[in-house]
Amino acid sequence: MDLVINLLEKVCVIVLLGYVVSRARFFRAYLDDERRPGWRDVVPMALVFGLFSIYGTLGGTQIGDAVINVRDAGPMIAGLVGGPLVGVIAGLIGGLHRLAIGLENVGTWTGLGYTCIPCS
Repeated sequence: MDLVINLLEKVCVIVLLGYVVSRARFFRAYLDDERRPGWRDVVPMALVFGLFSIYGTLGGTQIGDAVINVRDAGPMIAGLVGGPLVGVIAGLIGGLHRLAIGLENVGTWTGLGYTCIPCS
């Protein structure tokens, strides 16, 4: 039961931050604009959702040899809200962070691939 409460806490923080970001001017302009989004629209959103992915990695719960986390929530939400390009960039940010911190017992491409693939 503690695991469920711990993971639910992490997801609630991501949802709360997502709500705050959804009120930001750049985010509203991105969603309301009917033109094709440019790099000035895509990069800030990808950075924000990439930070959500990093938060999910750092907030993981260790159970035995496994780490349970909500790292994929940020890139998946980015892919749904901002499209595949935003999702892939957010996934790369989260995956590269995961690769950089180097949690043991994980292959090099596993952390990067499992974070990038769900959003595309």
